[in-house]
Amino acid sequence: MVASNGGKARYTYAQRVLGAYSDLQRSHKKHAVHIASLRKQVKRSADEKGDPLGPQWKNWVGRAVRTLEDQGALTPTTPKGSVTLTPEAKKVIDHTRDRHKFRGETSPKQSDILWREVSQQFSGQGIKRKKHQTATGGDDDSNDEEEVLGTLRGSAHMSPNKKSRKTPKSLARMTKAELQAEARRLQLAMGDFQRVGHGNDHRTSADPTDFKMQLQAREIELEKLASELDEVKNALANEHDKYMSVVRTPIGQTVVSQEAATRTPQDAASLRVRPAGGLTRTVSGSYISNVSKHPTPAPSDGDPGSPGFTGDEMTGGMDISSGVFGRVSPPPGETSAEHQLLDIERIEELTKERDDLRNEMQAKVGRPFL
Repeated sequence: MVASNGGKARYTYAQRVLGAYSDLQRSHKKHAVHIASLRKQVKRSADEKGDPLGPQWKNWVGRAVRTLEDQGALTPTTPKGSVTLTPEAKKVIDHTRDRHKFRGETSPKQSDILWREVSQQFSGQGIKRKKHQTATGGDDDSNDEEEVLGTLRGSAHMSPNKKSRKTPKSLARMTKAELQAEARRLQLAMGDFQRVGHGNDHRTSADPTDFKMQLQAREIELEKLASELDEVKNALANEHDKYMSVVRTPIGQTVVSQEAATRTPQDAASLRVRPAGGLTRTVSGSYISNVSKHPTPAPSDGDPGSPGFTGDEMTGGMDISSGVFGRVSPPPGETSAEHQLLDIERIEELTKERDDLRNEMQAKVGRPFL
């Protein structure tokens, strides 16, 4: 308790809370006291003593209770929202009363001395707070706020603006788990901020406006990161569609035209002797039938002196020495079958080339194509 310029006693909120707790416990004989009852008793005692309270006195009473809990003087108990003295606090009170030889009920002056020394022992200060000269000589909330914040830091003269603030990690460098944890933290912080705005007793930051602006900046950054992820996903989908369109090009368009442009006579010759659809050709070019399992007989030379040999009948009027005659002419009705077999060979060749192209694209992309 420090005398001000107006001659009135100055009390800390820790002193007021401890005095209110003692008054309620003595009058109601209760082991635990609810924080709402503490507020009412603090207001009642302040009116009786002529102790002016600031406009935010309810919040400062709640903060003083939590500070005493952190320092080990009070402890939460049932029912919810109630507190009681710790065994350590009871020992400190008894020791202080014995040192000053306070017996029985104490006078208002003795109570002021008792609770001032008890609160100082738990705060670890034990020094007088610096006098603040005001125009009215009364109490103001800024002095009380400085005192409570100083108690939390271990010094009554430390400015609230000197708190070290850790620079938040960029969202672009966070992992998925860190982003989820950051989102949950922001949701909890926003919930606490909204509850404090409705008058509940919860801890808030020293500058709510700065906290809200910082929260909005985090939300904007989260939205930006989400849009960037969507763009990356769309780009990957477009690349996949592009590769799929190349692989699934119709046979009659790009693949056929490219094969026709790059084919050589040697390739055509090798194609004619390749098995197709289960049919095999001989060296002379005749097909081996799947039914008879025998090749078409090659043209016989015959004996020019034999009675049945006539060159025009065998060659159909063609000159044998010209070199054009390479194989016997197919019988009527066989021409359409040969064309069908050639088409089958062509389809199988294009199918194989398509599979090769698909395997090549699969090796480049790293995923199978249907």
